[in-house]
Amino acid sequence: MSSKYDYAKFSRAECEEVFGPKSKSLKAAQMAKFQPDLYAALKQSACYTHGIIAEAMLPRAHQLTREQLDKKARADAAAAQDNLIPLPNELADRLGVPWGTRVTYEQLQKSMGKQSI
Repeated sequence: MSSKYDYAKFSRAECEEVFGPKSKSLKAAQMAKFQPDLYAALKQSACYTHGIIAEAMLPRAHQLTREQLDKKARADAAAAQDNLIPLPNELADRLGVPWGTRVTYEQLQKSMGKQSI
């Protein structure tokens, strides 16, 4: 998976512009040569998100396992929800915040020292 680009963020139109039936192969070739990370992420999006191309058309290094796809789906669903979690009063006292404070999961992890800031 490309570290720069999230394959789930590309629109169907962006994918069809490069990999669709009426796409220009010159644009795809130039993108593959000069922007390989973008090209790989766009190709993953065309395959896994929009179903424009078959998984067999992806290089082996860019194919995702079922576990990776499930993990990505769960992470995207959690990020979309990002519900605020109410802090217990005892924890609010320890962190020095007012009672009834609500935080995101990421903020809770940072405050508990489980994630680098």
